[in-house]
Formats: sequence, structure tokens, C-alpha cells
Amino acid sequence: MRKPQKGFFKKGSKLPGGIILSALVVLLCAGLVAARFVRKSSQSGIISAGEFYFFSDLLRETSDDARYTYDSQSGKVSIEIYNFADSKRITPVDIDYEVTVTGGSADRRGGTLAGGGTGSSEKIFITPSDDSNAVIVQVKTTSPYEKTLRAQFDPSAGSSYFLEDKAGNRAAVLTMTCKEDVSGNTVRINLPEGVVPDATDSHVTYVGGKYRYTFADSGVYSLVLLKTDMGITLGDGGDGALGDEITIIKTP
Repeated sequence: MRKPQKGFFKKGSKLPGGIILSALVVLLCAGLVAARFVRKSSQSGIISAGEFYFFSDLLRETSDDARYTYDSQSGKVSIEIYNFADSKRITPVDIDYEVTVTGGSADRRGGTLAGGGTGSSEKIFITPSDDSNAVIVQVKTTSPYEKTLRAQFDPSAGSSYFLEDKAGNRAAVLTMTCKEDVSGNTVRINLPEGVVPDATDSHVTYVGGKYRYTFADSGVYSLVLLKTDMGITLGDGGDGALGDEITIIKTP
């Protein structure tokens, strides 16, 4: 009967030092490669388009053809951009952007909105040229996705306002151009049932059953009006001249 074969190494024998060293080098290199891959993957900043949010208080997408008036005497326009849709929908990575102005100049040529956290926003100050009939402002993101927001600002001889709304919108936007001729820099806003102003807007107060909007200075301001019924469309009952009050109505 054939005897069982014994193992290649005898009991108590040791592996050659060269084999052990080679194995350790292979394992160490594999660990470094794996660690480097994980680190690069975690820092790649790749997000889906559904996680990308870039908006402005006044600028809109090019197809919307946003137009406003500004106080030509104050000689300035303030625009705010932000990287969130609401408190739960925030872009998780940094957004790089560029600013282009025709008919004026901006206080910056570009910048970065920091990603994550509670969201971030930045104000851009525009100075129209002395001989400009219109100022066109464009902000374009370059990373992680490209998106362009723009608006045209025309000089106004007096304080004015207009309302922007469409059927199916969750909110309407009331834009007001305030000059020094507004009495007390405060305007009363009359709203129909089921419509309330954005509670986070510090310019709004509720006194005596009426909403009042206080202007910090002359300039262009926007107020978001939230609708409980998305099926309604809002309009204004005035002539567009900004005085002591603005009345918002439901249109047929």
C-alpha cells in the first residue's frame, strides 16, 4: 500500500524569507492602490443632475426673458444667487460661476458657492454705465454643470412694480423698484386668501391684518408669494406705479 504523501513543508519548518517579503510588498501595494482609489472616488464631486440647484432672486433662464427696471439715480442693482431650492434640496458640492455684464460692470467676475451644509448664497452688485440704456447681467455656472441665468435691467423714471406668475407655479414673484419718492420707504401689500409672503423675508412685517414691505434703501427688490392652490394665477390690480400699497388679485 502506498504511503500517504507528506506535506511539502515539514512540521515546524519556516517559509523562506524572500517569499514572505514578496507577499508583504504585494499586499502593501494593493492596500495603497485601494486606499488611493477610495479617496479619489470620495473627492470626485460627481453628482447627478437632480442634485444640482442654482437659482437667483432676479435672474432667470434665458428662455424666460426676464426684464426689470432700476433706479437710474441710485446707480446700482443688487442680485443674489444661491445653491438651493429649499432647506432640504441643497447642492452637495461647490458651484463655480462666471459673471458677465453688458452696459455696466459687476463687483466680481466670478466666484464659488460652497456646497453642502445649510446652503450658501452670494450677492453681486452691478453698476450701470452712465450712458447705458439697458444693463444685461448673465451668470453662468462652469462646474459641476453648466447653467445660465440672465436678466435685462432698464432705467426707470420712477418707482414701479410688476408681478410674475404662471399657471401651475407654486409661487409668484413680486418685483419692486424703489426710488426715494416712496413715502417712508414702506409699502402695504394686500393679498387674496390662500396667498402668503415668504416667511424668511426680513423685509416683511404683519401689522393690523396687513402685510407691509420695508425697503432698506432705493434699489430693486423681489418678494416670493406662496400659493396654497397651484391652480390659481395671480395678477395685480394697479398700473405698475409703486405708491403706498400694492393689491394682488386672483385672475380668472
